[in-house]
Amino acid sequence: MAVYDVPPQAECRAVKPPVNRCDKRRFNAAYRGSIRRFNVVYYLMSVFCLLWVPVFYFFRRSISSGKTGMGWWALLLGCAAVFVRYLTGPLIEPTGFGLSCWLGGFIDFISLPVLVPIAVCVLLIAFRLFPSDVDIGGFAFLWLIPLNFYYSVDRSLPYSPLVLVLVPLLWTTQILGISFFIDCIFKYRRWYIIIPLIPAIMVLPLIASSAWWAF
Repeated sequence: MAVYDVPPQAECRAVKPPVNRCDKRRFNAAYRGSIRRFNVVYYLMSVFCLLWVPVFYFFRRSISSGKTGMGWWALLLGCAAVFVRYLTGPLIEPTGFGLSCWLGGFIDFISLPVLVPIAVCVLLIAFRLFPSDVDIGGFAFLWLIPLNFYYSVDRSLPYSPLVLVLVPLLWTTQILGISFFIDCIFKYRRWYIIIPLIPAIMVLPLIASSAWWAF
C-alpha cells in the first residue's frame, strides 16, 4: 500500500458530517416538553378517573327520590373487592385486538365490576337482608368508588384514556341503564314488561365491552 493511500475507516471518518449541537439541544428541549405535556394530560385523566364516580353519585343522590343506598355496606364490600383484585391481578390479559381483548375488558375493567355489585344488591333484597327500597344504582356507585380510586393510582395498569376516562363513563351508563330496568321489573311485575327488559339487561354490558374493544 502506498504512503498516500487512505484506509477505508479513515475515509468514513473523513466524510462523516459534523454534529450540529444546536439541533441536538433543540431536540432535547422538544422531547422534554412532550414529556411534560404527557404528564399534565395523564394527571388530568387521573383526577377525572378519581372524581367522576363519587361526584356523579352525589349529583344523582341530590336529584333522586331519596332511596337508601346502604352506603357503609357498599363501601366495605367495594374495599374487599379491591383487595381481592389486588391479590389476583387481571384475570385475562387484554392483548391484541381479538377475543382476548374483549374478554379482558368485559371481566377485568368494564362489565363484571358493575354486574357484581348489582347482583349482590339484588340478592340481598331477595333474601330480605336489605329493604326493598334500596337504591341499586347508588349501591353500585358506592361499591365502585374504591375500585375507581385503585384504577386512578395503580401504576401497573395501562396509562391510556381507555382506563382513566372511558372506564368510569361506561360504568356510569351501565349502572344507570341496568338499575332502571331492574326498578321497572320490581315496580310493575308484568310479564310483558319483564320479558323485553331481561334481554336489555343482558345486552347492555355486551355493548359497553364492545365499545371498550372498539376503542
